[in-house]
Amino acid sequence: MRLQSLQYAEHEGTPQEWVLEELSVGPRNLIVGKNASGKTRILHVINGFARSLSGLQPLGTSGNSIFQLLNDGKTYRYLLNFKNSQVISEKLLINEKVYLDRGEGGVGKIWAEQIDGGKDVAFQTPTSELAAVARRDTIQHSFLEPLYSWASSVRHYHFGSTLGKDQITLFQPGGPKVDE
Repeated sequence: MRLQSLQYAEHEGTPQEWVLEELSVGPRNLIVGKNASGKTRILHVINGFARSLSGLQPLGTSGNSIFQLLNDGKTYRYLLNFKNSQVISEKLLINEKVYLDRGEGGVGKIWAEQIDGGKDVAFQTPTSELAAVARRDTIQHSFLEPLYSWASSVRHYHFGSTLGKDQITLFQPGGPKVDE
């Protein structure tokens, strides 16, 4: 599985709003731009999404996203909207067929492969959790496994140095004098 594209917005309607209208991603990518143009933020968005989808970290505070991934010729579109660290809506489509659809109060429907030859079943997951994580089941919902595997394999390596961010200097009045 590999990421094909993403759209993302956070803190919509506030002074902190940040929007990535659409980013297409190929097998290999080079992100280039001026300082403070969003290069690192894009990497943080992808990494945060992957860590949330793998169950390693809770949701951030606010976001509205569409992630499109490709797996064995199938297109996965994962739509997620959350605010105040609570899921507002979550939807997974595979080749445009809805496999997971969840809305207000964490109530939704998910495709269950082994029940009556496959059918949608109702569920409710706490709004603080992703249903794609909480409902992961290799028997009933095996379609979630490729997402989990991809998310678990994402690595974000920070390059560069801390540039003194790991040190602090305190200046106190009446403190020791430094020879000049």
